[in-house]
Amino acid sequence: SLSGNRLEELPAQLGGCSALRTLSLTANRLRCLPPLGTLTSLDELRLDDNPLAALPASLPPALSVLGLSVCNGVTALPDAVGTLGQLRQLAIGAARLSRLPRLAGLASLEILQLSGNVLAELPTDLGRLPSLTALELSDNRLSALPASIGELAGLLTLRAAENSLSELPDTIG
Repeated sequence: SLSGNRLEELPAQLGGCSALRTLSLTANRLRCLPPLGTLTSLDELRLDDNPLAALPASLPPALSVLGLSVCNGVTALPDAVGTLGQLRQLAIGAARLSRLPRLAGLASLEILQLSGNVLAELPTDLGRLPSLTALELSDNRLSALPASIGELAGLLTLRAAENSLSELPDTIG
């Protein structure tokens, strides 16, 4: 773990650590990241509590956990996030996320934590996440939930407090 340091940047050579499985960089001063797509064995990436402006366009293909909470500069995710087929947990709480990429490629996603952002809408393909059991949407700017949310047959927890919802889709129930 490299958490709780004062790192402002990472060396480009980090991409050569192809056997690396876990990288925890929580609570540093990182504003940008080098390309990470070559970290083919990386399973867990924790970047929480960094002043990141964005994520690199390519991400490690074997990721199962991606933590980006309290990364206030991240307003959007690269499209590559939607193709991480092994991703089980995606946590982006207390950031400034205003849009999401298509999510249908996240077949293994179990936990999606998006609380404390500025999301006004969710992707219509949200219902195409067959493994999703927990969806955290509290404290955003949502005025509606997509109808496809009713297709989440395995969903056990839905939290959507502190939004602007006036009704729920007919598909829920």
